[in-house]
Amino acid sequence: MALQTGAPQQALEILESSPTFNDQAKEVKRLWLGGQAARASGDPSKAVFWFSQAGQMLDTKERNARFQNEPDLDTLWTDVWRRFFWIYSSNFGATREGQEAVLRTTLEQARQVWKNNPFWDAAAKAMENKSAVGDKPMAGDVVEIGETDRLQVTKSLAAACLEYKVEAKADAEAITAQAPREFWAAITAFIASEEDPSELASLHSSYPKASIFWGSNTMSTSSSGRTDWLLPEESNSEWQDIRKKNRSLKDAAKRYVDREPGKELEALPVFGQYRFALAVASGKTEQAQALWTGLEKRDLPLSLKVCGMLLFDESLESLLSEDPNAAARQYFLLPALVSAGGGTSLPAHLAPFWIRLEGRQLTNAANRTWPLDRLLVLASWSARLETESTAELAKRIAFLFPETSTGAQATLGLAEEALKAQQYQLASFYLSNVETIRLPKELRARQLELKGDLAFGLSNFDEALDSYSRLLKTGVKLSDTSLIRVAFILQQKGQLDVAQGQLEKLWERHKNMPPAMQAEVLYYLGEGAHAMGNIDKALDYYLRLAWQYPQENIWALTAMFRAALIYDNMGQYDTAKNLLVTVIRNAETEQQREAAKNRLAEIEAKMGKVEERPKSGGTMVYPF
Repeated sequence: MALQTGAPQQALEILESSPTFNDQAKEVKRLWLGGQAARASGDPSKAVFWFSQAGQMLDTKERNARFQNEPDLDTLWTDVWRRFFWIYSSNFGATREGQEAVLRTTLEQARQVWKNNPFWDAAAKAMENKSAVGDKPMAGDVVEIGETDRLQVTKSLAAACLEYKVEAKADAEAITAQAPREFWAAITAFIASEEDPSELASLHSSYPKASIFWGSNTMSTSSSGRTDWLLPEESNSEWQDIRKKNRSLKDAAKRYVDREPGKELEALPVFGQYRFALAVASGKTEQAQALWTGLEKRDLPLSLKVCGMLLFDESLESLLSEDPNAAARQYFLLPALVSAGGGTSLPAHLAPFWIRLEGRQLTNAANRTWPLDRLLVLASWSARLETESTAELAKRIAFLFPETSTGAQATLGLAEEALKAQQYQLASFYLSNVETIRLPKELRARQLELKGDLAFGLSNFDEALDSYSRLLKTGVKLSDTSLIRVAFILQQKGQLDVAQGQLEKLWERHKNMPPAMQAEVLYYLGEGAHAMGNIDKALDYYLRLAWQYPQENIWALTAMFRAALIYDNMGQYDTAKNLLVTVIRNAETEQQREAAKNRLAEIEAKMGKVEERPKSGGTMVYPF
């Protein structure tokens, strides 16, 4: 009952609190309902787990039938398995073995139910760390990064880590291959200023992984900020003195790469990182390798982790953070950067970073050859979303890539559609999913506006005004729709002058608005004038709306009704009656019609009383 009446979370709580049934048929039903409830609650991962548990209790024929009859379960299963795999791949802790068991069970079930699907063949190979590619990409399809350019990448990263911005920029600009040169110059610029150069998304359009890397703000969302790329802070006075004195990279390298440190400095982990970064930035690879062995690698700045992978083929496993959330982000980020810098020691399921793919090539590569490469899949789906903007595709992007700008954009689009359909609970779910994501200014503004729209739809006017006010502080202009809503809220709060001024400014550019919005502005102008006691002005707005926008039925009829009330109060009963008759004739809702009928009955009663008054004479009097 809970599930069928739109309360899936309640249904899930009931099922989770229920003990398992000894009767197998009942237990299968409990598990299957649990999967449906989790899915309806917006938790696909839990849904697949429940469905999988149910599937293990069924024979092959019945399991296949149930799985195939559940709407779009094959797509859901594919995306959840992807997500499971990415989490598992970044986890080298105690829970890895359990995650692997779930992956292998769900993989085996999928291969039995949805046969001849290239995704599951690629998934099986990925579990054994085997490449799904039969032949390597042809020469020319991938930009090759030579040894010299790879060293330039490491030098620029190490210099950026040390905050030698001029040297970092110069080293990046010395890379010979054009696209990698532009890419790494942007990386060093980000480390210097924490700005994602999103224009590179179009500049690198032939290289889908590079393009989506910038287009989805990967640098911003895969770390806590630029400080993750720099040497950590340290309060030791001798260390701070070193940092202040060594303004030149050359002088610092000369002093500290070869010379043995004093005991106090040697005990500081940051000093070992400093010496290693100086060695790499100055091109002293042998000294860098000797220093590398003594570092605690999981605690290194991200820039130095990339250097270690590029220079010494250090394994990703030995570099990932012990924090599971940070490890998941780094598992996404580090292989991408290492591949972009020409590194080769990468997971087998990843496509080359500088591979050229467009159109159908990109679609096939993401669907069949490298379906577990996050950047490639995101690039393919983002391209599709621009040409075939469907709710189904947006949902997949929102689920699989929630931490990216592309995922946030898809989620906000779903929230907007839910708001249009007045599905407020669904809209709230989508908006809460982007609440904690670090968003670019434009997306943060859109999120605040949608939060305001949701609160407005639920008549939480104070909350709506707060969201709109926070949006204005971002420097992004409110849409005309939101400005109208703000004016309405101000009217409700009694700030009539402010609201009227805002509406009048909106009306000055009404010709650029759609007719429905023009009608709405006129209506609220009438409401404001009426509330302020300016009856003539209110009538002007109401009647202009009624006769100039008859196609906007809800606004036109409401304006007629409000005008009829004014004429009734003025004693002009015939005019009020005519307006109400029109409302009754054209009303689209029974509520409108009944309100107009009731008012008309009151007016007719008043008109009857007037007619019963004694007449002054039997003949008509002409004043002139």
